[in-house]
Amino acid sequence: MIGENIVRTKKYNKIYKQAIQNPLITVGNHTYSHARGGYKRFYYSSKQHVVNDLLKTYKILNKDQKINDIPYTRLAGRNVFRLPTVSKNDIFISKKQSLKERKNYDALWNAGFYLYGWDYEWEFDHKKKKPKLSVNQIVKKIERLYKRGKIAKKEKFVLLLHDPMFKNRYNGKNNLQNLIKKLKQNGWEFDTIANYLSAKDFLYAKYQQQYDPNITSIVANNIQILPSTPIKQSIVKKAKKMVSTKKTKLKKRYNKKKTISKIKKTTIKKHKKIAYKPTKKPNIENMPYSSKSLEQQLFEAIARVDEKKMQDLIKNGVNIHAHNSKGQSALVLATMLKRSSIVQILINNGADINKKDKNGNSALMILQQMTR
Repeated sequence: MIGENIVRTKKYNKIYKQAIQNPLITVGNHTYSHARGGYKRFYYSSKQHVVNDLLKTYKILNKDQKINDIPYTRLAGRNVFRLPTVSKNDIFISKKQSLKERKNYDALWNAGFYLYGWDYEWEFDHKKKKPKLSVNQIVKKIERLYKRGKIAKKEKFVLLLHDPMFKNRYNGKNNLQNLIKKLKQNGWEFDTIANYLSAKDFLYAKYQQQYDPNITSIVANNIQILPSTPIKQSIVKKAKKMVSTKKTKLKKRYNKKKTISKIKKTTIKKHKKIAYKPTKKPNIENMPYSSKSLEQQLFEAIARVDEKKMQDLIKNGVNIHAHNSKGQSALVLATMLKRSSIVQILINNGADINKKDKNGNSALMILQQMTR
């Protein structure tokens, strides 16, 4: 759904309310502004602008229904995937344009959004007032693409359809019924987008959502978009401190620059060295581990996805069944944070996916909740 339409138009607001009550419909985020038709200008803008636009719609959806941990999102005018096992850019724009826009796709992924594209679009000809392809043609097209493997995910096919083509005046109801009937005859099954990803996709994820200091200040103000774990919140707090300290340092530099202009030329060089001395940006991943117990270092290694540290801790006899202050076991926490490489290490060293932690949760239960 487009957020702006829900807020400003009674017609779409009514459709939206009907959709969220229908168990067969999964309502997803389709941006707030829909780029107002200017896709290139929208995706060339700053990360903060693009992330903020989608967060507006996320807030609207979150008020009216219980949002899944995965915010299902389709970008306006772009066929882009950003998922744990699929990362694909729009092939219908130039390479130069794709390179410029990619930073914003990645920013949305790092902000917590799961971006879904499509394998084929059934287009509608508004001049002739009918779909560009007949039902038989579109079924043949789907079968051909599937057999050739030109799909984003194995054994899955996403077909993009548009509402106007299914109006009664365009014989839309019959077209849709015929399409469903013929696909079922060919052995196809229909499912919601919530089941596009399986438990294995989370367990063996190829792509991890990375910490991005440029967008953390935006995500920090909308923390409900991320899994509510103490480690995630601590990272956000540290990121906020980084932003505030950076601002104070810039102010000091600016004030020193003013005083330099009043000093004689012989002393300007000395002051410039102090004023423009480069400062290293703090990096959470490079920060030293705490000198406390091995178990506390274990949970820090999970948060940082530090495989080498994990192996060292296991060699030194760390208890992989340990619990943190919130009662979460190491395996449960790694599963919640989608740290697939860490989960694999823990399982290989004897962690049980069926074993429950102090909160009554197991890694298997978490995986099942993610795929609902």
